[in-house]
Amino acid sequence: MAGIVLPPTTEELHMTREEILNIVDNKHIFSVRFLKKDGTERTMNCMFGVQKYVTGKGKKFDDADHNLITVYEFKSKGYRSFKADSVIEIKANGKIYE
Repeated sequence: MAGIVLPPTTEELHMTREEILNIVDNKHIFSVRFLKKDGTERTMNCMFGVQKYVTGKGKKFDDADHNLITVYEFKSKGYRSFKADSVIEIKANGKIYE
């Protein structure tokens, strides 16, 4: 099974969606490291509350129903979502949360 990356089980990850939302606020840039659906790791520098590219259409579902967190990522200049239970680490407000 060389080359196959398996995501950790939910028991190995310790942050809930509510905990993540309490750590980060709308006015600060933060970094999040998480596992994507395919099991690869990704790090994003992002922020909540960016309104610049909002079209007004909105989403057809509620993030909370799918355990998602939507942020604005600066590198791609677009909105990205990640599953709260896939978070490995958050760097925010001068602290590292795991």
